[in-house]
Amino acid sequence: MKKVLYITALSFVAIIFNGCKKTGLVVDFSFDGNFATSVPAEVHFHNKSDGAINYTWDFGDASSSSNEKDPVHIYTKKNIYKVTLSVSNSAGEFKKITKTISVGLTPPVITFANGDSASKKEFESFSLEAIIHSDSSTTLKSVIVYEKMGNTGSSNLIASYTNIGMVKYSYQKHIIVPVLVSQITYKIQATDAKGITTIKNFTLFINPASGPWQNIHTQAGTIDNEFQNLGKQFWSVNNTTNYNSQSAKNIASDIDFAFGHRSATNGGALLAAPNSADAKMLYDNVGSYKLSTWSVLNNTLFKLTNLAASDYAACNNDSMILYNTADLTSNSNRGIQKDAIIAFVTASGKRGLLWVKSVSGNFETQLAGSLVFEYKIMP
Repeated sequence: MKKVLYITALSFVAIIFNGCKKTGLVVDFSFDGNFATSVPAEVHFHNKSDGAINYTWDFGDASSSSNEKDPVHIYTKKNIYKVTLSVSNSAGEFKKITKTISVGLTPPVITFANGDSASKKEFESFSLEAIIHSDSSTTLKSVIVYEKMGNTGSSNLIASYTNIGMVKYSYQKHIIVPVLVSQITYKIQATDAKGITTIKNFTLFINPASGPWQNIHTQAGTIDNEFQNLGKQFWSVNNTTNYNSQSAKNIASDIDFAFGHRSATNGGALLAAPNSADAKMLYDNVGSYKLSTWSVLNNTLFKLTNLAASDYAACNNDSMILYNTADLTSNSNRGIQKDAIIAFVTASGKRGLLWVKSVSGNFETQLAGSLVFEYKIMP
């Protein structure tokens, strides 16, 4: 359902002065009229005070005040005005209240590229895009984004942009649709430089993935990182074994991982595809076996996940693998450390999660090292 809130009466502050014995004097007012987008604008003020006999209206635009009970005032300029109503009663008690009114100013307009809602299945990718425009007479000050998982519970702040200073702003968020959630609601709150705010919601409805889930295979392995051609720095997922440069070149189409180290400033220990710049930097200098002489350089994709080792241990079907391998784009993963969980997709389409059990060695001293791992892979 489309939900739009235009906030034009932004705030009010009541300040109470008591001249003598309190007699229950109440001060309040409301206003209406066709004043939201253009001027001249006629605004009708409705006095809701109780117990008052004297009224003074200050319309906030340097015009003459009014002593009418329910005045009508015409604003000639677009602006935000502070309107104050002061009242008193026969006992001399005095009170006043101030409210803010936006005249002739169009609130920010929020438009979602996908409409106000969409429907996706679990594990599918989805991109949310919102275009926010301010009124041409001002600019956007801030855009704040909240996310709520499910139908109940609170919203969490996920993005906040301030001092934007532009008439048009675009917000984008890319997600992989999670499991076990019926919907996600995104609330975007846009405020312009004059303090006018628009709030609009987008709802992503989530349908269960088709399933049924498949069993997975677990494989342990080790890749060496010895200087030049001494170690077995390459791994084949299909053959489930490691190779040195000479042997790897002979079965280049089966090689999926290269392990090695760059300097600490360049990312340290890494797992890379044979066609990556990192692999070339490390292994394109080994004589007749250097990477540039290989017939095939596979493009394996990687991503460091937020999973813990305990999450990996609990993975007993392909649902977690599908979710974490849905949006891989990098052919190298630098800075790998013990207990990291790395998602990968090989050039042949094998999807898996790799658990780093230990990692040793470094680039600076060219010491021998190794990557000890285990991965769970889809059939």
